[in-house]
Amino acid sequence: MNEKNNKFVKWVKDNDVLLKATSLLMALLLWAYVMSTNEKPAKEDIVGVPVLLQGVSDLTDKGLVILAGANNKVNVTVESTRGDVLNLLNDPSLLTGTAELYHITEPGEYELTYLVDPSRYKSDGVSIVDKKPQKLTVVIDRMSTTSVPVTIKLQGEPGDSLKVDEYTASPDAIVVRGPETILRQIKTAEVVYDVTGLTASLQTNVTYRLLDANGEEVTNAHLAPDTPSTTLSLQLQGDSNVPLTVELDDSEYLKASAVEVSIEPAAITMSGDPEVMAELNQINLGTIDLDDVVRNGVIQFKRVILPPNGVSVAKGQQQYATITLSVDGYDWKNIMLDENDLPKNELFVYPNQVMTYRLFGPSDVLQRLRTADLQMELIYDLEELHAGENTLPCQVTMTNKEIYISQSANVKVLVTQEALDNALNPPVDPDTPVDPDATEPTQPVDPAAPTEPAQP
Repeated sequence: MNEKNNKFVKWVKDNDVLLKATSLLMALLLWAYVMSTNEKPAKEDIVGVPVLLQGVSDLTDKGLVILAGANNKVNVTVESTRGDVLNLLNDPSLLTGTAELYHITEPGEYELTYLVDPSRYKSDGVSIVDKKPQKLTVVIDRMSTTSVPVTIKLQGEPGDSLKVDEYTASPDAIVVRGPETILRQIKTAEVVYDVTGLTASLQTNVTYRLLDANGEEVTNAHLAPDTPSTTLSLQLQGDSNVPLTVELDDSEYLKASAVEVSIEPAAITMSGDPEVMAELNQINLGTIDLDDVVRNGVIQFKRVILPPNGVSVAKGQQQYATITLSVDGYDWKNIMLDENDLPKNELFVYPNQVMTYRLFGPSDVLQRLRTADLQMELIYDLEELHAGENTLPCQVTMTNKEIYISQSANVKVLVTQEALDNALNPPVDPDTPVDPDATEPTQPVDPAAPTEPAQP
């Protein structure tokens, strides 16, 4: 018998029967305690109960918006069983409050009465003892639009000794919709762009920030700009010393190869797009017609510097150049002729006068030139002359084709009525009868010559 008892005791010890039995008994006692206390009434503060606002869409239809107080949470004191209280403490959203906005028609600050209905909770045994705060505050604003300018703030320096010439934003203003009180704070839409190491002009989309007068960003969930970005156009420019050139158009009397050209300034500092500047090796000032030089004797010209598109004359540089031509070995010479040098003509009487002609050609030829080398010819139409003084152009020519002669001189001639009549109706020689029907004078008839018999 003792051996059986000993084996039983040993089995109890080896299998922890006493420990397991004790644990089971404690669990039963704890369950009995909880069950007994769960049904007892308890009072507790529930923190963070949400309050739903009713009539938000109605506000929107009126052009109004909740600026503050849209997401209210309140504290309520509830009384219920211990089990319900524990549930609400773990999840306050099991209770929900409501407040109405239908009566609001204008912007302003409003106090709202709200209701926390315990019937929303699954248990009927919950009662609301107290709530804090007693009323809710909402701020209502009117929705509107405003236009704010885009400002560009550049950071850093471009590369290759380049500099930023100009930059613009398109659009240069942003239309923003939102609450009026928030819109009044916005002063600019600022773009910040880093140009460090930039080597070419660009056009790119960039974002912006809405800032107030102090440079602080203005944010609000109700702000709605009409575009999330703007296009930044940025032009870089580089400076380069570009030579000035001019073209010469040959004259019959003066070839470009015989002319030396000097330009002041010889080069000009230009600024422009780096890609254009890289291909710009000269600025052409145009063409000078050497015929004009020969005729007018002008050897100095001023020309406006006209750079190509994308390039401009750098600030502080003059906008024009002076071109001077050197015609060594050539010259202009004035030669004066008087009435004695005019061609002899029985029709005209030449009063005293001096005609000046301007000649251009090789200097050595002009030095050897004499009056006898010139041939003068009056240009006139006999029918257009009248008795008295007439002014006629006088053409001067010479055999040397290297010389250009100005044809600007006129000659005064005196014509008598008698000389004019004789020139228009020359007298007939009485010894030479004229057949009025013949185009040539009739020859005298020889009386000794035989005659042809008359025809019947």
